[in-house]
Amino acid sequence: MKLSVAIITYNEAFNIKRTLEAIHDFVDEVVIVDSNSTDDTKLISTKYSKVRFYSEDWKGDGLQKQSVINKCKGEWILLIDADEVVSDKLKTVIKDIVYKNNNQFNVYKVRMVSYVLNKPIHFGGWSATTKRILFKKNSGHIKEKYVHAYWETTQSIGHIKAPINHYTYKNLEDHVAKMNSYTTNIAKSNADTKKRISLFKVFFAPIFQFVKMYIFRLGFLDGFRGFYLAIFCYFYFFLKYYKLYNENKRREYNTIL
Repeated sequence: MKLSVAIITYNEAFNIKRTLEAIHDFVDEVVIVDSNSTDDTKLISTKYSKVRFYSEDWKGDGLQKQSVINKCKGEWILLIDADEVVSDKLKTVIKDIVYKNNNQFNVYKVRMVSYVLNKPIHFGGWSATTKRILFKKNSGHIKEKYVHAYWETTQSIGHIKAPINHYTYKNLEDHVAKMNSYTTNIAKSNADTKKRISLFKVFFAPIFQFVKMYIFRLGFLDGFRGFYLAIFCYFYFFLKYYKLYNENKRREYNTIL
């Protein structure tokens, strides 16, 4: 078997059909490890003949991704999220690398184009993001993090210009919920490593992040979508730092007791 696609899911009924439609015709298998979804994620996914679907309790981002990778039988693994869609151009490149052995590397980074409010983002720092998602099995390992664990390798890395399209948030409520979850997890992670934060940074660092994204990185050229992201960037950094400040205070209080 040449190519496996690895996906972890939780309540991805809104996204998963679009993701599977883009890959089912050219891969050998799709392995999904689901964290006991309560929507139709399983029902939709198992309609595709190449899907092997597993339900497991959530173990953390890194361990969950390692679990799905371990279940893959392919020589090559394409590790993607349920809200990412392989473009036609990327499909062509992957087929050349995997099935025609036209590869110079065992690990590849892929350019990611993020969509917000159903349109691609071109500025603000979101247009140049990359992620390591195509690799030969056993060419590295998952690096554990509270949020967004990633594939780590000591091998040379190739770069693919053809994009994978990232459909970030389905609506405002989803964006707010994910931001709240991410910032809580990051604050706990930083507190575990004894990272400190001042009230000065809590209040002024988010302002700097807004200005950097919206002005210096030309986010305003994306119109309302650029302003929307810059505002969320401000609140993201404020929540992340304020939660860290509170978490450190809570642990100090518990230590005194």
